[in-house]
Amino acid sequence: MFLKKIACGLLCAAMLLAAGCGGVGTQTGGDKAYLQLTDAAGRQVSLAQKPERVVSLSPSYLSMIEAVGGTVVGRASSKVGKIPESMKSVPEVGMVYNINMEALVGLKPDLVLASKNQHDKFIPMLQSNKINVVEFDTQTFEDVKGTIKTLGDIYGTQDKAQKENELLDKQVAAVTSKLPKEKKRIVIMHATASAVTVEGSHSIAGCVSDILGFENNPAWNSLPAVKAGRVYVLPAKLSLNKPGLRYPEAVKFMAQQVYPEVFTNGK
Repeated sequence: MFLKKIACGLLCAAMLLAAGCGGVGTQTGGDKAYLQLTDAAGRQVSLAQKPERVVSLSPSYLSMIEAVGGTVVGRASSKVGKIPESMKSVPEVGMVYNINMEALVGLKPDLVLASKNQHDKFIPMLQSNKINVVEFDTQTFEDVKGTIKTLGDIYGTQDKAQKENELLDKQVAAVTSKLPKEKKRIVIMHATASAVTVEGSHSIAGCVSDILGFENNPAWNSLPAVKAGRVYVLPAKLSLNKPGLRYPEAVKFMAQQVYPEVFTNGK
């Protein structure tokens, strides 16, 4: 009996650790629910059955949904990012920041995929209509892989999700394996009309920098790179807008700017 209690305690601890990593923890199966998970906003979500009518409020999720073999019955529209061909004809529910709740509810979804912070104001309205919501945060590379894993759990396509994550790791490793062992110090600035800030590790560009092993230096004017004119503009599609499955492309772009001699002819 004593050994059984120890084994049970270790199992519970392992389950808690798994749920705490990557921002979204999932647990499939069980007697009462198809899937139980903790989303990126820390909310406990229980899906009684496998979702059949899913709506995505973020276009950046669509390529990940397609990669795991999922479908949607509705999506938000956006002027940036690429919509998969298979989803271009899907009914739209308004712009990313201005969701048309009447159109959304009219689609009778059994699950809505939302973006943490971006769609928080819509959560109470969806819940009042008894619509399940899962919030994601896809800023970092680990966030993206965690989202793909959870999407695989939602659609019941765990094998496809695992293969997609393995492919992403392989694509990133193909870039990082070429880099010299030396440490590079860089600074990542985000400039708007009203302010200039230094990007940290939880930003997309900051995460890419960490993957490449660069050290982010916040001192700006005194940097030799600034004095020498070695300042590069990162494309918004890879560092400001959430790149999703294009994360390896974002990694490669930054690596090319810092080590142009390593990536000749764009390879």
